[in-house]
Amino acid sequence: MAGEAVLELWGPWEDNQAVLEALLEAGAAFGLTRVGANAYHTNALESGWLPRPMTAIYSDDRLAGYREWLDDRAYETISPLGGSFFSSDIGDYYFTPYDLGYGRIVRFDHDFVGRDALEQMVARGDDRARAKVTLVWDGDDVARATGSLFHPGPGAKFLKLPMALSATFQHDRVTVDGRHIGRSTWTCSTANERAVLSLAVVDRAYAEPGTAVSVVWGERPNSSKLQVEPHAQVTIRATVQPAPISELARSRYRAAAPS
Repeated sequence: MAGEAVLELWGPWEDNQAVLEALLEAGAAFGLTRVGANAYHTNALESGWLPRPMTAIYSDDRLAGYREWLDDRAYETISPLGGSFFSSDIGDYYFTPYDLGYGRIVRFDHDFVGRDALEQMVARGDDRARAKVTLVWDGDDVARATGSLFHPGPGAKFLKLPMALSATFQHDRVTVDGRHIGRSTWTCSTANERAVLSLAVVDRAYAEPGTAVSVVWGERPNSSKLQVEPHAQVTIRATVQPAPISELARSRYRAAAPS
């Protein structure tokens, strides 16, 4: 996921331990190192893969039956929405395939669910309206936000590192001169970049690498979610960089993807 040739293995759970031990034994000669589950999230960010776009099932009447079928343990039922971005229209939290960078694999030479909607987007030019980017958060601002936890009064929202999300569907406002220009989602620190990064979808006019933006971090007012402690909303400067930020990912496996 960070640009290396790898495999993701799936199989019967009862074989888990045997397969794991065999992989560790075989990899020992090559310096295979276990780095923990949290590293999985940082690799996704470095490779520009946005793992948790909101499932777009909540507003279409044709999906009412599906919503009623979901039980109280379903992913779409229990996954919380959070962050500094707020809208009363749930559709404002959705992303299109073009927002997520999948336009390169959209083809209209066959029938599929949603084809008409995507063709209309292309006809209007909406497929070029926004772009997925990596935001590199300013280190001094991150340090101040983190340090505020050790002073009297509500500090900034706790940044749990390396994965700094407070909700399954995290949507934080991205602004320029106070004007909303996009949404920041997947947020992690990474040892490779020595920075806090986030994947964001922004208006294409602000997608050029090096563009200065700001991320609004924290909720106002604070929600009642258990993982949201009393805190003060803060603004953190950030710089736009490509997605994926990993040069290896851009030049090797992404370069070979259909365009």
